[in-house]
Amino acid sequence: MRNLLIDQLDSWADVIYGSPKTYGMMEGLDDTFGVVFFVGYHARAGTENAILDHTYSGKVVAHVELNGKPVGEIGLNAALAGYFGGRVDLVVTFLITTRLSMPVVMVGLAVVAYAGVVALTCLAVGPAYGLQQHADYYSFLWNMRQNFPWRGPEAPFLGYNHSISQTVTYLAGLSPMTLRLALGIKTVLLVPLAVLGLRHILNPVGRPGREVPRLALELAFALYLAAFIWLDMVWELSLGIAMFTYLLGWGRLPLVWTHVWVSLLLADF
Repeated sequence: MRNLLIDQLDSWADVIYGSPKTYGMMEGLDDTFGVVFFVGYHARAGTENAILDHTYSGKVVAHVELNGKPVGEIGLNAALAGYFGGRVDLVVTFLITTRLSMPVVMVGLAVVAYAGVVALTCLAVGPAYGLQQHADYYSFLWNMRQNFPWRGPEAPFLGYNHSISQTVTYLAGLSPMTLRLALGIKTVLLVPLAVLGLRHILNPVGRPGREVPRLALELAFALYLAAFIWLDMVWELSLGIAMFTYLLGWGRLPLVWTHVWVSLLLADF
């Protein structure tokens, strides 16, 4: 009833609200009704790529069958209407969203956010200088592995960069062979992640619609970590930013933020 504008209904309409209701959203139905309209219905629980899919209670009911066929609230309420001799003449619902909605939204938001950063930079320092700064940044990322001061076995400690390349270099020394070994380890770790993430983005099979935002958050978190692992930019601060954002998106930050930050502070000891 939260999206029903009661004050804008016609005077002939009666609104039934509150609880308990014996027939739920079909409360008041009896054999004096001949026609039933279903307006604003969602998909049944477990429907792929659906909007707000559930059947009565998403935390309790996972699957319902009627005469051996899976049904949701539409099917159950239609059966109740049929029991009283009524027929369903209109169903207005939003069942399925496009499979590309999640990747389009994720990529679109990233592009818009980065375009905003570029625009603000150019506005602050001028287009020529601002665009050159971004070009230099990409060049820095591309050549960072060749220019980074890797610490070898002679160093007294690993340092603040805990990347795979730094770890391999610290253990086996700095050489083209060790850097290629580190590249192979990163590839072995990240390629399965990339394949799995791409599969869930393009074809989230078996994912109820209510889990799509959660999946998008997990993929964004995984993408952030994968990018920093590949670029060998693994510091406590970079990981802390990712974990802080992830936990904030989950709504669990007040319960665990202390454990997270203490763990990060102890990582160097």
